Amino acid sequence: MTSHMIDAFVRRAERLENCSSGQNGSTPLTVSSDDVDSGFVSRNSNADDSPWTYSEECTFCRIISGEGNAFKVYEDDSILCILDILPIRPGHVLVIPKQHVSRLSDMDDELAGKVGKLVSKVAKALTVALDNTALNVVCNQEYAQAVPHVHYHIVPAP
Repeated sequence: MTSHMIDAFVRRAERLENCSSGQNGSTPLTVSSDDVDSGFVSRNSNADDSPWTYSEECTFCRIISGEGNAFKVYEDDSILCILDILPIRPGHVLVIPKQHVSRLSDMDDELAGKVGKLVSKVAKALTVALDNTALNVVCNQEYAQAVPHVHYHIVPAP
């Protein structure tokens, strides 16, 4: 990935941190015992120190729970695909696992396999829809990661 794209991700992270910290009037979410009992969240045995697969501070978790707005491209039980709110180019899609995992290196193999298959399917759909096989596919971990929730950017090339 070129340095100007990394810089754009860093700038986006700074803007999103302002949004997710409540500085733009957003309301923080809470997780209740009812949420756990209903299966909305569950104990997480493989990710970071958080015991939950849902993070109330996470922009993507809020979108997945329906509390945040997004243009959905695809959704199943495990994964959500949305258009990026600050696209690098038209057609910029995010592939996001619904389970909150902060780092790709912490994702379990089963979920990683599902996400990988869907990244490939979305990439193929974009190449067909745009009649352009050139894409950038990026997954940042910590550095230049705008939202601390694993996600892949699929960006059509010019």
